[in-house]
Amino acid sequence: MMVQCSELPTELATVLRGMARGRLRQLGRELIQVLFPTGADFHSFLIDHGHQELLRRFGHTDVQVLENQLLEQLGPHHLLTQLSAVKKTEVEEYALAFRDKLRARRSTVRPPILAISLNMNAALRFASLWESDTEAPGLWHIDLREFAKERRAEPEQLVAAQSHARSRLYQQHISAAAGPVELVCKAQLPLLTWIGWELRYVREVTASNDHGSGFTSFQSPQAAITPAPGRVYERLRREEVPRKADSLRASRSRSNEACVIVDTRSRSHSDQLDRFFRTDDGEPIRCTHRYRLLRPGTEAIKPSDLIPLLTDVLQFLYELRQQGIARIHLGLSCPEVVAFFLGQQLNSQVISLYEYYAGSQDRYRYVFDLE
Repeated sequence: MMVQCSELPTELATVLRGMARGRLRQLGRELIQVLFPTGADFHSFLIDHGHQELLRRFGHTDVQVLENQLLEQLGPHHLLTQLSAVKKTEVEEYALAFRDKLRARRSTVRPPILAISLNMNAALRFASLWESDTEAPGLWHIDLREFAKERRAEPEQLVAAQSHARSRLYQQHISAAAGPVELVCKAQLPLLTWIGWELRYVREVTASNDHGSGFTSFQSPQAAITPAPGRVYERLRREEVPRKADSLRASRSRSNEACVIVDTRSRSHSDQLDRFFRTDDGEPIRCTHRYRLLRPGTEAIKPSDLIPLLTDVLQFLYELRQQGIARIHLGLSCPEVVAFFLGQQLNSQVISLYEYYAGSQDRYRYVFDLE
C-alpha cells in the first residue's frame, strides 16, 4: 500500500513520494528515537501536540509501546507531518538519507530466482551464485524431478511436467512478475521453450548458462525482436535439405509444413530431418520443406551472440510464414538459455516441439505444441 504525501511540506513530500506505508512507519519510529533521545523529550512533544490522553493511558509503559500507540493513532503520514512542524530541517535531512539507504539496498539485493528442475536440482546446482549474498534471495522452485527420475524424460513425462509447471506458474503469479527475475534451469529443451513462451511478458530476465566449469549470465532482450525483410543472417547458416526422390511421396507430403532443426552446437546431421516422429508407432513426418539452421564452429555462445542468434531464427520463421508455411516441426540443439529466450519471442505461428533421443532411437519425438 502506498501513502500519498500531499499534506506534507513540499520538500519532504518529494523525498517520500511513492514510499511504502511500512517504510514510512519505520521512518517515523526512527525519527522519534533520533529527535527525542530521552523519554522526557518525547513526553514534551506529546503534550505540545495535544496527545495528553495518549500519555495518560500509556505514559507509564515502555517508550516503544508509546511510539507504537502514537503511530496507530495518527498513522505514519500525520506523524511525519507533526514531526516536521517541530524540526523541519532535521526531519528532511534524515528522510533523505533514509530514502537513499533504501535505494542503495534495493540495488544490491538479488532479484527473485526462478529455478526449473527436471533432470537435476537446479537450485542446488546454481546455489554458489547467491550463497555469498548477505540476504537470501526469494526463490521460486518449480521442481519437476518426479517426472524424469534422474533420467531423460520421455515425451509423455514432459507433457505431465508441462501440466504441473503450468499450475505452479499460475499459482505463484510468476507470469505476471513485474520486476527483474533470475533464471536457473536444468531441463529438456522443449519444456524450457514452452516455459519461455509462457513467460513471454516477463522481460527482465537474467538466465545463467551452465558450461560445466562455471556459469555465464545472459540478459533477455528488452523488447520483442522484429524480423526485417531482406535482413542478412549474422550467426546462423540456412541449409535446405530436399527429400530424397525415392522417399518423397507427393500424395502424403505435407506441403504447407516444415521440419526445422536449429543447431547451435554443430551436432546434428541432415538425415535427422527424415526422423521426426509424431507418434512412436507411426511413420516419420514427410514435409516438403526441410531445413537446418546451423551455427558454424563449436565455440561456446557468448552473451553478445544471443540477440543476433535469436533474430536469425525469428527471421527464418518469418520467411517461412511468408511462404505460406502453416506449421513448424521444430527440433533444437542449443543451450538451455537459448531455448528459453527463443520461447519468449515465438508467436503468430503453430509450432510443434520435438525432443531428440540419441542412441538406438536416433529420432526426434513429438512432445507438444507451443500453446
